[in-house]
Amino acid sequence: MVRFGTPAQIQDRTVAARYSFAVLAGVFALALRNLLTPWIGTQNPYHTLWAAVVFSAWYCGVGPAIVTTGIGLAGVWYWFLSPSHSFSMSDPRTQAAGMVSFALLSGFIIALGETNRRSQVRKRLAEDAVVEKESEFHLLADSIPELCWMAREDGHFTWYNRRWYDYTGTTAQQAEGWGWQSVHDPKMLPSVLDRWKASLANGQAFEMEFPLRRADGVFRWFLTRIKPFHASDGKVVRWFGTSTDIDEQRQLQQSLVGAREQLELRVGERTAELEKKATELLQKAILLDLANDAIFVRDADDKISYWNEGAERLYGWRASDAVGHSTHEMLHTEFPVPLEYIFSRDNWEGELRHTKRDGNQIVVASRWTTLRDRTGKATGWLELNTDITGRKRAELAARQLASRLLTLQDDERRRIARDLHDGMGQNLVAVKMNLDYLSKTGGPPGAIATECSDIVDGCLTEIRTMSHLLHPPLLDEAGLRSAIRWYVDGFGERSGIEVKLDLPSTPGRLPERVETTVFRIVQEALINVHRHSGCSVVSISLDVNAENLQLEVRDNGKGIPRDRLQGVLEFGIGTGVGLAGMRERIRELGGTLNIESDQSGTLLRAAIPIIGTPGQAPPLIQPTRKTQQFDLP
Repeated sequence: MVRFGTPAQIQDRTVAARYSFAVLAGVFALALRNLLTPWIGTQNPYHTLWAAVVFSAWYCGVGPAIVTTGIGLAGVWYWFLSPSHSFSMSDPRTQAAGMVSFALLSGFIIALGETNRRSQVRKRLAEDAVVEKESEFHLLADSIPELCWMAREDGHFTWYNRRWYDYTGTTAQQAEGWGWQSVHDPKMLPSVLDRWKASLANGQAFEMEFPLRRADGVFRWFLTRIKPFHASDGKVVRWFGTSTDIDEQRQLQQSLVGAREQLELRVGERTAELEKKATELLQKAILLDLANDAIFVRDADDKISYWNEGAERLYGWRASDAVGHSTHEMLHTEFPVPLEYIFSRDNWEGELRHTKRDGNQIVVASRWTTLRDRTGKATGWLELNTDITGRKRAELAARQLASRLLTLQDDERRRIARDLHDGMGQNLVAVKMNLDYLSKTGGPPGAIATECSDIVDGCLTEIRTMSHLLHPPLLDEAGLRSAIRWYVDGFGERSGIEVKLDLPSTPGRLPERVETTVFRIVQEALINVHRHSGCSVVSISLDVNAENLQLEVRDNGKGIPRDRLQGVLEFGIGTGVGLAGMRERIRELGGTLNIESDQSGTLLRAAIPIIGTPGQAPPLIQPTRKTQQFDLP
């Protein structure tokens, strides 16, 4: 229907129409009630007016409904309340109460009607807004070049944009649900389905490149992204996806890759023809700038032309300080062979002694390579130096230890031979003399035989004691606790030093190697205490749990000099094989040995793992100012 006039005029006509309908509804209700009077009487004149008020309230609004209510009250008062056709009241209280009740109930009906009318208006406006937004969305989605779609939470596709249908040539019925599979490459479809189902299962976004078939049967590559839309409770309620045509980009990328490979090949060939060997080596040395080895290049005049960061860290001179100087003058190089001999060779390896910037001397394993041009003329030297000072010290310490072990082994053999000669040898000589005497004289043999028996008993006792000290049988038969107690009792009697022993009460046995090592550590520690400490009391404690064993030996002697202890622990020199033997025994079991010593005494602490694979011991720890504390390397 065509409407004429301005919006304000149209609005005015609409309001007038609603009021007119309200007036007509009130008049019609009164006329109908008047017609029904012969049948229902005049007792309740408001029957038909309720319907008029409801109609006005629902369809005409608050104002027209009030007009209907007013008309109804005036008509009832004039026509139906006695005396009729008059605005007088025969029973004012009852009649007024009825009119007030009608007015109040009509007001409630009007309020309900207005609430319902406004709710309907809001609902209609919201629906119109949704329809408008959907129309805008579909218009926007149909105008973009990407293929767009929407799917339910279970992956069922419900909508595609116009671009999808134009590209694939499918219909809405063909593409709905999982029909999109028909436009995919069969070779890649299984991997696409696996990825898509994984996204549906975990609620994560989907992104993948794959080809899609065009309406003419040609496949083109697309980048597909699908994002989930989550409700307030976190559940996925919808999926939104797009596919962007990247076929030309892929072709261009492949063309660029091929062109780049060809370009790199040609550049590499050209570079190989033009670059000199010295330049190549220099560039490779730059790539090794972070290497720990010192790498530098010297030119034909024996001056430094390149100095890497490894050389800076090793020698202390920065590149700006070293370039242009002679390495032999700056490092005070000591050569094992004449320098002319090294220069005469293309490659040379050997050991050099250098002096660093701080004055310390180091030994390096040096490798020289002569750099030559195309004519074969020497243009410089590439030198790589590795610091082997620590290794040389270790080798020196190992040689000194081996020599010391051999010397001590000879001394120990000499001592055992002397003991056997001076002790058991003399006793056995006396036995022989007595036996010779018995063979030459005919005197009573009883006393002499008794004396020989006593001498033999003494020999046996001395041999047994010596054997037990070398390896006590109790260690194999009764275990570590009994062997330590036996040795400590004998040590106390022989040395006069009080020994306080604290052993675990558990009688269980430890692995054989662990028990032997712990016993030897106790034995060597007490021997060193007796020989060197000058103490009066020694405390030994042993703590064993399911994984580790802790042994502590503490004395109240004069302690070990700092420089001597450091030399023993760091280089293995300066004393006998006792501490070195302890260190090696514990190292084999993956344990640690810690020694603290000052003027109040010495504490030896050993830790040995009972369970686990032996590993490397921790690095050396320097002593504090008050005590000397080291962990064996």
